[in-house]
Amino acid sequence: MSGLKRLPGYVMIIFIFMLIILRVHHPINLFPVPYWGVLMYLPIIFGSIFALLFFKKIHMSITQTLYISFVTLLFIFALLGSTWSIIPQMSFQRSLTYVSPMLIICYLVYLDNRPYCTFSNISLSVGILGGLLSIYGFAILIFGEHMPMYTQNGDVLGDFYILDLGIIVLTQQTVGSAPFIRLGSMIGNPNSLGGILMITTLLTFGQKFIRNNKNIRLVNFLIVLQTAGLIFTFSRGAIFSTVVGIIVFYWYIKKYKNLIFISVATIPVFILFNMFVTSSASSTVNWAVSGRFEMWKIVFDSFLQRPLLGHGFGITAGGYFPEGLGRNPHNSHIRVLGEMGIIGFIIYIFVWAIPLISGIKKRFTDSKDNVIVLYGIATATLIALLFHSTFEGSVLRFTVRHFLWAYILAFLTVTSTFATSRTV
Repeated sequence: MSGLKRLPGYVMIIFIFMLIILRVHHPINLFPVPYWGVLMYLPIIFGSIFALLFFKKIHMSITQTLYISFVTLLFIFALLGSTWSIIPQMSFQRSLTYVSPMLIICYLVYLDNRPYCTFSNISLSVGILGGLLSIYGFAILIFGEHMPMYTQNGDVLGDFYILDLGIIVLTQQTVGSAPFIRLGSMIGNPNSLGGILMITTLLTFGQKFIRNNKNIRLVNFLIVLQTAGLIFTFSRGAIFSTVVGIIVFYWYIKKYKNLIFISVATIPVFILFNMFVTSSASSTVNWAVSGRFEMWKIVFDSFLQRPLLGHGFGITAGGYFPEGLGRNPHNSHIRVLGEMGIIGFIIYIFVWAIPLISGIKKRFTDSKDNVIVLYGIATATLIALLFHSTFEGSVLRFTVRHFLWAYILAFLTVTSTFATSRTV
């Protein structure tokens, strides 16, 4: 009987990691799983069937009902947007694959009778994932050979670090120039890797404060490993957002001395780090800041053409926009504004705001130490993601960050102050 009660939590972990495994890139942007375009629907079908089978057992509080209503509105509006999108088929497909997992995650979290245990397990699991990504990247940089790679047609793919282990060959694309070779690992893009490590490091960091944690040595090792990986991505947005998350977490658990120390110590260090990287690094790092403003202006100008409904969900992820944007605008918020207009953007704000308010309120109402730690790190990670999404397209895409964002949102609503109908 206890095994049946734990089943939704296990399904949640399997569902999220099925999505994550499908999304992890090979460094040359070839997916390691054949027929990826078809297989990406399997977790969605699997999660949907499970949620439907146990649908009658879901009991939602007002907060949960309100949140899932806005996620449903977001899904419906995204689907409707395909009817006026400049690329209807792509908008429809991305509405299904980007937004529907959010609904499935909601139902799986609401079915879970052990949400705290599941959250801790997922936090440690993604911490191990972040540690493995860091090890992969460092191993190739240290022991690999630097050389160009070519397609079967003889076209140059780019410069790579290659580590030949005989049975398998590990590769990592070269981004930047010495001494600023940026860690990309299996993700390929250092900024994307930085965004993932931002989330995994924060979730792992929260486990450090759980009382009687039997995995504390592993947790400490993973924190060091992921922090090193994060720093060597040279992704300033991810590093800054991680610091913001730690500061918020210390505020949440009322460790004000730690908060003051981190604030005083890290801000000048970050400023010096930013100045050093900007003055010394290659153009790939410098362009990452200046080029964003130009892209944001293009998206905003396009938004002004269709301010109410936008141009269709998902089109900027493929570099399509009326004003000639040729790539992702690296800002989730302005991307949603351009794709879904004012109506969709208001829905999007509520999707962020309801769990965030619920998480902050919990700080003032719950007195259990371990519970406060879990809510605190979930809230801190959500705020870090809010900052990070200003510099990257972190959410509402088929990415690792998006799925973890969706899970954190749902976790904060199911365990909110108002969730009196649930017993854990």
